[in-house]
Amino acid sequence: MVYTTAFSLYEGSLEDWVIKNNSIEIKNEEKVSLKKDIIHVHPSKNKLPWTSRGSIMKLEYLANTPPQITNSSVLFLPNGRVLNLGDIVTPDNFLLRDFTLEPNRQSQLLKEQLKGKRVPKVKGKVAVLTVDLTGYYHWMMDLIPRFGLLREAGIRVEDIDKFLVNDYVSKFQVETFEYLGIPAKKIITSQWNPDFVADMLVVPSVLRISNMNWRVNYIRNAFLPLAKLTNDLPKRIYISRGQVTHRRLINEAEVFSLLQDFGFTKIVMEDYNFQEQISLMANADVIVAPHGAGLTNIAFCKPNSKIIEIASPKAINPLFWLMSCQLEDIQYFYVFAEGEILDTTDRDKTKIYNNDDMTVSIEELKVALEVAEII
Repeated sequence: MVYTTAFSLYEGSLEDWVIKNNSIEIKNEEKVSLKKDIIHVHPSKNKLPWTSRGSIMKLEYLANTPPQITNSSVLFLPNGRVLNLGDIVTPDNFLLRDFTLEPNRQSQLLKEQLKGKRVPKVKGKVAVLTVDLTGYYHWMMDLIPRFGLLREAGIRVEDIDKFLVNDYVSKFQVETFEYLGIPAKKIITSQWNPDFVADMLVVPSVLRISNMNWRVNYIRNAFLPLAKLTNDLPKRIYISRGQVTHRRLINEAEVFSLLQDFGFTKIVMEDYNFQEQISLMANADVIVAPHGAGLTNIAFCKPNSKIIEIASPKAINPLFWLMSCQLEDIQYFYVFAEGEILDTTDRDKTKIYNNDDMTVSIEELKVALEVAEII
């Protein structure tokens, strides 16, 4: 057990702290260090999508705003402490803001911390890959790229004793890590290890919504070789959210009746393993889907694919359109469900509507199919 004292928020930059503390050693062989500028990003221009409601201020703003690029680094921290979902505390008891995912949580951690708390010690090197949200999109686009930063920094799987992730129970989590060569015996979860000190923490940057170009292309290059290209798979697919309890398409039967007339096949992604999902997307020419995690797999679409996203008018989420902008010649279309458009860049005003069920106009969907030259 390790006895810890109260910590405070470090107000300077991560690099400042490293410079001041690079004499901290473990076993006289490894010191605090920081590998910087690991990746070099060449951002793509965000091409405006077509929408069923004309001009949308939020999308125009994002199309004309330079893509966000943040520093990419890996911190090597002897006797570092990790809390909750990857909050990092230094040996001299500073909470590093660079790895605290939500600013509001910084003040909450400082308020709730237990002074003089005993925490367990984990031997060896622990790579911190945790992210602030769970689910397929966040695993693929947030967590897997943190592993990618380790690989870009020349760190091999065999160099790490344990990998800290949020959880490790879903089929896609097991399948992706197996393909990346990460053995199950090396995985520990924040669910069962919410507070510990490691001999050495290895902490890649949290890329958040930045570096979209690099993140999309990293997962594409990492997993696209799994795809089986064949004429036996459907060229037009509709991704159903039939197995979920939120953000459902209420008139899905009517929607699919229309799509089926034009050669679409209904797909429920949970019915397929990871390799099969990649193969479905890599073979498809046209994808229609309500907003949801299944669209993460557009990272594996071929050039000139067409994607029609059915989206909530009150919670316009640009993530999958922005992903498509990083790929070659993807055509993107939004069909908004019934209801008044809430056109704002203030996410706090829209997130309460994010899980609402939707009804889409069949006529508006048909117009989108015509504009996209699908029918």
